[in-house]
Amino acid sequence: MISYDVPSPQTLFDSMPLFSKILHVMFAMFLAIFSKIDKFLLNFQKMRAIYRARGNYFKIKTSSGGFVVNKYIKGLVAPLAAAIAIAAPGPSASAASFTDISSTFRAKEEIDYLSLKDVITGYADGTFKPGQSVNRAETAVMIGRALKLDGTKRSSSFSDVSSASFASGYIKSAVEKGIITGYADGTFRPGKTVNRSEMAILIARAFKLAETNSLMLFGDVPKSSAAYGSINKIASAGIAAGFSDNTFRPNQSINRADFSVFMARSMNTSFRIEDADDTATIIGTEIVNTNDLNVRKGPSTDFSSIGKLNMGDRVSVYQRLGDWALVEAKGLKGYVHQAYIAPPVADLDLKRIVVDAGHGGSDSGAVGNGLTEEYINLDTSLRLEKRLKLAGVNVIMTRRTDAYPTLSERVQIAKDGKGEMFISIHTNSGGGTGAETYYYGASEPASPYSAKSKKLAELIQKRMVSILGVKDRGYKHGDFHVIRENPMVGNLVELGFIDSATDAKNLGSATWRDKASYAIYLGILDYYKIY
Repeated sequence: MISYDVPSPQTLFDSMPLFSKILHVMFAMFLAIFSKIDKFLLNFQKMRAIYRARGNYFKIKTSSGGFVVNKYIKGLVAPLAAAIAIAAPGPSASAASFTDISSTFRAKEEIDYLSLKDVITGYADGTFKPGQSVNRAETAVMIGRALKLDGTKRSSSFSDVSSASFASGYIKSAVEKGIITGYADGTFRPGKTVNRSEMAILIARAFKLAETNSLMLFGDVPKSSAAYGSINKIASAGIAAGFSDNTFRPNQSINRADFSVFMARSMNTSFRIEDADDTATIIGTEIVNTNDLNVRKGPSTDFSSIGKLNMGDRVSVYQRLGDWALVEAKGLKGYVHQAYIAPPVADLDLKRIVVDAGHGGSDSGAVGNGLTEEYINLDTSLRLEKRLKLAGVNVIMTRRTDAYPTLSERVQIAKDGKGEMFISIHTNSGGGTGAETYYYGASEPASPYSAKSKKLAELIQKRMVSILGVKDRGYKHGDFHVIRENPMVGNLVELGFIDSATDAKNLGSATWRDKASYAIYLGILDYYKIY
């Protein structure tokens, strides 16, 4: 056997000419610098995915090596003596690169984070398929990896989960931890798509979320929903915020991108929604227009009342959910029905409106079912007066007590008060049912107020029918003294038939009369939005 003596690297270096030695040392120095920069950049990307910059340059640079100058991160270069040592860079983790996840994709940082943590993987073709729905098996695997559960493939109690399945171990572990359950027929249904409410339940269980918000945030998640508590928990934790229309869409299937976002937020609080509770910003100020208004814990009558507000109370509005609004007033914060609050009305400010309670005094008006028209008219008129005054209207009343001004006197009161609108409130009789509104619209002699009076009647009648749910008898011309002789826009409103058992039940209710005054008020407001 022939042997050869192989010279050591040091022997080769010593034998080099001086110029070659200098070049060799310079090459070694630059190699060390470049490897140091490469290591810094790799670590920076890793830390960026984990910490989500958000302006926190200090946190990133101290975790990856570097310093900050005017918000720009720069790498640390070792001194020349250390560079000559040519220390090789150590191993550095980096997120997988998916061909269908661009640098600007909305969930890129969360996907990168989960990839670094080995919670998610892509497909053989290099894609992530962010829009693909997630099924129960995949959910069990991702949660299992996040919690570092035993994923060893093994048999389970489910007839449709093979021990050879990629998810069998994680499914068994998740069941043992009480995170996920099967179905009554002994199946797991691993291929079944997961929806948003199921996602909420699984995440709340897996990450043991406990904090809840007493004010439910989503209008499409009733308190009776099985997922109500879990959805409340993930929203309170800043893991989910729902959609811009204040819905959660619990039955909507969840895709890989969205599930990645929720998982990243669950695992790392730096991903969570800052100020997740969007009920902290006041979006308006309104006025309560009824008494004994219940303030509830949630946006429906299914929720208990936490207190009451009364007419004239000003409320701060934080959120609107369908027919409900989240408000705060007098130390109470909860939900009220939007029918009973309204913004301060600039359109009505300084208007002069005459409210006429029909009949009174020696003239009781119609009588029936134990009721008298004069009282119903006066009570409703006084309620309307209060609403109008809250809106800044100068209200002129033709009577405020059980008195009887004549028809001519009522017209004169309106003229003397320089009224610009006249509303006369009455109660009908004669065997019918429902509400109707009159205006004076005779063509001869022509009235300059006919067209506007007709429009006002249309708007008031529409509100009466909509809010009170009564039979619509329409709006029509009526030759009544108080609207014929008045030089202003005018209507005569018939609330209902006092001799009808059905209508009388309404007319005898203070709550119903209050709603009637509200309907008339809104009709007037509708008019001033046009004229």
